[in-house]
Amino acid sequence: MVLSIQTVDVSLVRRFLELTLSSIIVTKSGGVSRARDLAHSRPHLDKEKNPKNALEQFSLRLQKNIKSMAHLDTRGALAAPLPGDARSMPLRNEVIDLIVTSPPYANAIDYMRAHKFPLVWLGESVVRLTELRARYIGSEKINSAQYAELPDKTESIIRQLEERDRKKSSILRKYFTEMQAVLAEMYRVLRKDSPAIVVVGPSIMRGIDVQTHHCLAEIAQETGFSVIGVVQRSLDRNKRMMPARFGKKTDAMIEQRMHEEYVIGLLKPAN
Repeated sequence: MVLSIQTVDVSLVRRFLELTLSSIIVTKSGGVSRARDLAHSRPHLDKEKNPKNALEQFSLRLQKNIKSMAHLDTRGALAAPLPGDARSMPLRNEVIDLIVTSPPYANAIDYMRAHKFPLVWLGESVVRLTELRARYIGSEKINSAQYAELPDKTESIIRQLEERDRKKSSILRKYFTEMQAVLAEMYRVLRKDSPAIVVVGPSIMRGIDVQTHHCLAEIAQETGFSVIGVVQRSLDRNKRMMPARFGKKTDAMIEQRMHEEYVIGLLKPAN
């Protein structure tokens, strides 16, 4: 099936088919592999699981996706996935009217642990996955790059963490530096007087609330954005993608940081 997808000449169609294939692999339940908890980024082998037929699931999901797209009212507009790195977008200056994004969380989720399954299905090698992991925003792979000093509040939290764990503080500094580059790119591609919405969850590192939402708002403001507001949003424990626990384990660290998120409203000024 993968080889058949790769023979499709039209790149947009090929990407659509690849996304459809990926969506039947990383699922909250069921799925076409023997792995469990793929959507929770804690996959593990379940030898007793009976995986669903991949070709049948692909066909069903493809029909569903095509039907959904048929109902879209594009009004003559063309929508297409544009691959790239958010730190260096393949876009001209001031061409975007609105940005809505939810960047990786700091030290909360190991994204590659889930992503590796569809990537392997799509033909990526294990060696290549290791290279990709190091390039992920928020990864714990520390390089020798020298990072510029961040805004005051953000620097204060990093130094506070450094007193408890120097390595974790380096990971956090790397994360905020990478997000600084993302916010700068967002500012560059947005038209003047246009908004950006950033949704981010809290992160606890060595018992310290790193206040990701306030730090990103501070970095965005230093970049040139006007911060319209930061609003807390509660997550329904029964509907969220991460598992909800009840009883004795509700004080687990992942439970403390996965029941809420923050919406940061930004605006690129007209002048």
